[in-house]
Amino acid sequence: MDSNSEPQLPAAFEIIPWGVCLLYIALLIAALVTIHRGGLLSATERLVWTLIVIFLPIFGAILWFVFFRSKRRSRVSS
Repeated sequence: MDSNSEPQLPAAFEIIPWGVCLLYIALLIAALVTIHRGGLLSATERLVWTLIVIFLPIFGAILWFVFFRSKRRSRVSS
């Protein structure tokens, strides 16, 4: 057996990390678009949420969507 040969990994081991990266990018873009679209937030609040989403990658985007749903729900009910 050749010492330089490496076993071939199944294609799923290459696809899964790319899929996770694409999902993260989609979540990030969706969070940033919803932050800057609509009139729910002031300019300062938009800046703070943008920084949170960028510097706390997955957790920040999830926090934004939880906050956004509650903020939108309270705005609709009032």
